[in-house]
Amino acid sequence: MSTYTTIDAAIDGFLNTTPWAMDLLRFFLAGLP
Repeated sequence: MSTYTTIDAAIDGFLNTTPWAMDLLRFFLAGLP
């Protein structure tokens, strides 16, 4: 569980410092059927 939380925090930090990553993720998810 702690490993998952660490990964989640790392992803959160990455998205916070990289705004375009969130836009890319939204674009990708919107393109899924």
